[in-house]
Amino acid sequence: MKLNLGKVMNLVVALSVVVINNSCTFYYKTSDINKSLFDLVKAVNSNYKSIDNGFKKIDQEYNKLKSNDKNEPFLTAKNKMIALEKELSVIASLKKDINNEYAEFKNYSKGINKIASNSEEWGMVKQTKKNMKYLNNEISKNGEKLVKNSHEFNDYINENILPLVKIYKVSDYKERFTKTIDNLKKLRSENLKLLNDYRLIYNDLEKKHSKLNSEECMQLKTQLMEVSKKVKELENIEKAINDMYQLFIEKTKGQNEIYNTDPFWNILQQDQEVFKQHINSTKKVQENIKTDYRQFQQLANKLNAK
Repeated sequence: MKLNLGKVMNLVVALSVVVINNSCTFYYKTSDINKSLFDLVKAVNSNYKSIDNGFKKIDQEYNKLKSNDKNEPFLTAKNKMIALEKELSVIASLKKDINNEYAEFKNYSKGINKIASNSEEWGMVKQTKKNMKYLNNEISKNGEKLVKNSHEFNDYINENILPLVKIYKVSDYKERFTKTIDNLKKLRSENLKLLNDYRLIYNDLEKKHSKLNSEECMQLKTQLMEVSKKVKELENIEKAINDMYQLFIEKTKGQNEIYNTDPFWNILQQDQEVFKQHINSTKKVQENIKTDYRQFQQLANKLNAK
C-alpha cells in the first residue's frame, strides 16, 4: 500500500479544524451575573436589617429595667443578652464579607460586557459565587441560631424576670404632686384670708379693750403671731413639695414608666416617704391653726361680753 503524504496532511489539518471548532467557549453576560449576585446581597442586607432591628428592640425593652445585673435572675438574663449580641456580631461580619465579595466582583468585571469561559475573570467569577454561597449559608445557619436563642431569651424573661417586675406610670406620680400642690395653694390662700379677717377682729378689740384688758389683748396678739408662723410653715412645706416635684420631672424626663428594678426606684420611694411626712405635717399644722383660732375666738367672746 502506497502512503499518500499529501492526503495525510490534509486529513490532519481537517481534524485540527474540527477540534478547534468543537472546543466550546461559553459566555456569561456580566449584567446577568451582576443581577444574580446583587439580588443575593440585597436579600442578605434586608434580612440582617430585620434581625438587627429585632435585637435592638429586645435590648431596648430589657434595658428599661435598669436592673442590677450582679444578682439573679438578672445576671443570667444579662449573660444571655451578651451571647445574643456576639451572635449578631458574627452575622454582621459575614454580611460585611459578602458585600465585600460583591464589591470585588464589581471591580474586576468593570467595563466587561461578557465573561468568557477561557478568560481569567471566569475563574474569578466561579470563586466569587462559591464564596458568596458559603457566606450566605453561614449567615442562614447563624441567623437560625440567633432566632432560636432570642426565643429562649424571651421565654426566660417571661418566666423569671417579669413576675418580679412592677411598673408604675410617671403620670400617676405627677398627678399626685400637682393635686397636692394645688390643694396647698388653695389652703394657703384660705389661711391668709382668714388670718387677715382675724387681724381685723383683733384691731377692733384692741381699740376697745387695750386699756382695761391689755393682758387679754396681748394674748390675742400672741395667738395671731403663732398662727402667722404656722401659715409660714405651710408655705415652706408647699415650697418643699414643689421642689420635689420639679426634681422628679427632671429625673424622669423622657420616661413614661418607672420599674421597681431601676435604682431610681429606691430614691423615689425615699422621696415618697418624705412626701407623706410633708402631708402629715400639713394636716397637723392646720389642726393647730384651727385650735389657735378657737382659742382666739373664745377669748374675743369674753372681751366682747365685758
